[in-house]
Amino acid sequence: MIQYLYRGVSVIEDKEHDGQLLPKGTHPSTPVYMGQEGACMGAGYVFGSSEGNAVRAHQVESGMNGGCYISTTKSKDVARVFATSGNLDEGYIYTLDSSLFSEYGIVSHVLPDSENTEEYEVSIRAKDNGAIPRDVIINKELVHAI
Repeated sequence: MIQYLYRGVSVIEDKEHDGQLLPKGTHPSTPVYMGQEGACMGAGYVFGSSEGNAVRAHQVESGMNGGCYISTTKSKDVARVFATSGNLDEGYIYTLDSSLFSEYGIVSHVLPDSENTEEYEVSIRAKDNGAIPRDVIINKELVHAI
């Protein structure tokens, strides 16, 4: 069964990134820092640098600590909210075919204890920690504020 993931971006962000899905950082693994937002006992962080720390930090704030993850969702409706900045502006919804991820070296993570479970988030990164390969993007749809 093909599992699609969706990424919602504003028209402005899409133009700034020349239509690429780019992370804000470059590191697949990051440490956790004392006083870091979201870092508390039982939050799932580990001592030292780890991929899990990078994913958790990313889900608190995109690019936190230089992590290279990109947020996607299993819900097209959630992607629409992000694409339109909460139904205020135009944006794009990218549809990604996750069955192609292993072929193109895309790493994906789902945190079962995520604070934002209603967003159905799947954090992904390219094998080179850069742009998501265009070959896994099967559609790009312009959406309007409702």
